[in-house]
Amino acid sequence: MALQVSTTHRRLNVKMKIAGFEAFDLIGTLIATALLNLFFGQTGVGTALAFALPLAGLVLLYFSK
Repeated sequence: MALQVSTTHRRLNVKMKIAGFEAFDLIGTLIATALLNLFFGQTGVGTALAFALPLAGLVLLYFSK
């Protein structure tokens, strides 16, 4: 009876980073930006609000993680 052997990938816990941010952080920020632009894009401060809040969140994530 032969022992069945399969390959196991190592380093499965490696975090995928893009420009110093984890991929899930960037995806969440992009979704937040899209939603803020969807809801507040037509208002007078919509563009500033839609981009300033997610950018502030990215800065906070960058320095807190």
